[in-house]
Amino acid sequence: MTDAMEQIAVGDGAADVAMLMGVLEAHGFDPVATDRHSGLTLSNLSQAIGGVRVLVRAGQAGEAGELLTALGMPVWSRPSWRTMVFFAFAWWLAHVPPPGLGSALVLRPRTGNETQLADP
Repeated sequence: MTDAMEQIAVGDGAADVAMLMGVLEAHGFDPVATDRHSGLTLSNLSQAIGGVRVLVRAGQAGEAGELLTALGMPVWSRPSWRTMVFFAFAWWLAHVPPPGLGSALVLRPRTGNETQLADP
């Protein structure tokens, strides 16, 4: 039976993830990096998937978070609902289409009153 895992940090690149994993392993934790290989293949892909998540056993998450904080390393925390609402509103305000629905450059049905450009 496996223990539940809890996210404690996010790494943006190979160096971040290696440093986080090394520090945690050196202090007796068994960290797991999710999406490590796909996120570290291309730096752009790492940003697109939200970084590489570093997890530890749920019972050790508090102690691991305190260790990272004591070392001056960033500890992940879930964004508040206000932050999520703000970013959802900003996303809507920027008129970014949802995935799979196409963009603003979609062919529209002809209305019959378009100006035709003559071929030279």
